[in-house]
Amino acid sequence: MTSVRRVLLLMVTMVATLVAAAVVAVPPASAAAAVWPTVQQGATGPNVQSIQFLLTYRGIAVATDGVFGTQTRSAVVTFQQRNGLVADGVVGPQTWPVLVTELRQGMSGNHVRAGQVALNQHGYGLAVDGQFGPATDAAVRNFQQRRGLLVDGLVGPATWRELVGVVSSGGGPLPVPRSSITRGDLDNPHHDYPAIDIMVRYVPAYAMMSGTVVHFSSTTCGLGLRLNVGGSNRINYCHLSSRSVANGATVTAGMRIGTTGETGNAAGNPHLHIEIRTDTSAGILRCPQPWLLAVYDGRTPPALTSLPTTGCFF
Repeated sequence: MTSVRRVLLLMVTMVATLVAAAVVAVPPASAAAAVWPTVQQGATGPNVQSIQFLLTYRGIAVATDGVFGTQTRSAVVTFQQRNGLVADGVVGPQTWPVLVTELRQGMSGNHVRAGQVALNQHGYGLAVDGQFGPATDAAVRNFQQRRGLLVDGLVGPATWRELVGVVSSGGGPLPVPRSSITRGDLDNPHHDYPAIDIMVRYVPAYAMMSGTVVHFSSTTCGLGLRLNVGGSNRINYCHLSSRSVANGATVTAGMRIGTTGETGNAAGNPHLHIEIRTDTSAGILRCPQPWLLAVYDGRTPPALTSLPTTGCFF
């Protein structure tokens, strides 16, 4: 082999090595990049509550109730005016990047509460205490890993966008901590009608959607809780060991509503029974499995009224 050929071969090898190193150094791309949602008057839920906490952190005090009413709209307009934005009272792609702020371990305050609320709608069940401690740090890193983001524990613009954008079309959190189940646990058919039994032992139960709480109990369901989520649509939770929210309370998606257990006909077999009922006062039973799997996978879940009524039980 001539010296010229040796030099050329060496150069090619060096270039290939550099290219490979560059590829390895690139952070993973998002699994399904989210977009900033548009949130405006009339909206409810965790994204609204995060906005309210962020506004309060920015010095514009507003009730943090998860309801985008006239007070919240006025606060948004004030924030937009102060920051040279179009003052339309709508939190959209131009306002979100200015409103959010980077979060990191060791911080405390309402901006951290905003991040904790956003994480909880993905099923992390954090205490919304405004303290960015080890639990919040672990949740941020897990979320970043799940979404294909750079896993650095910092809640910057890209992580904020995924947190609030993935669920902008109506998704919500899982009803139990993600760490307590596998994906397969959410695909189990029920034994005799459209419903699901999630086999967990005394873990927190979360609101899958925003709604109004109704307490009830029965010999079969045991300690139960109904979440009215609009119209005749509702989600039933059964076999709870305790309830964490008052009868008639308005809750946002991701809020803890109780603890799973084995009351009613689950004695000796702890699990959480979930039913989705829609359309009528009696309620058409729908299969929760497709909705739960979509949330677990980070996809937009189907509308409750579109869920199947067959194929989800033996």
